Amino acid sequence: MDGLQAIEAKLNASLDNVGEVLATSKKAISGLSEISLFITSKVIRPSVKYWPFIFPLVRFGLQQMKKRKEKKDV
Repeated sequence: MDGLQAIEAKLNASLDNVGEVLATSKKAISGLSEISLFITSKVIRPSVKYWPFIFPLVRFGLQQMKKRKEKKDV
């Protein structure tokens, strides 16, 4: 009987730890959900109309940086 009570006590302690981990995970996922919603609604969607202008400029800039790096290496 004493062995079973010890096992029961260990199981209860483990279940308490699992409950804490689940609560912490729930808070983390909730925070990530709020962050992704904010980024999607406040940053990405309003900036969509500028993407056709921004992407070619960024690509051109990256190509120029690559050319300068190649010239330095030679």
